[in-house]
Amino acid sequence: MTTTINLFGFSCVPVFRRYADNDRIAILLRTPEGEPVATATVNQPGFNLESNQVLIKDYAENEGILAALVNAGIIEDTGKTVPVGHTQARLCRLLVQPTLH
Repeated sequence: MTTTINLFGFSCVPVFRRYADNDRIAILLRTPEGEPVATATVNQPGFNLESNQVLIKDYAENEGILAALVNAGIIEDTGKTVPVGHTQARLCRLLVQPTLH
């Protein structure tokens, strides 16, 4: 069963990939037809993450993505943040076993 997320007026499905430089999980949101809607995660190579943790970009054009992913049961917000440039990313725990594409 594929999880569907309503985000910015789009029906989206999560697609899990890995960042090339450190093999961490990336969460991309696509329409059911495969069109890109948003990249939910950011990669901060200098910060240590556990294998079930991701950094969520919930600011600027991605504001609201954290709540959408939490409500869909994909992630759990730890309440912690990590500096990313001049802002903060939310440290979250994956609640699903990602199928990588």
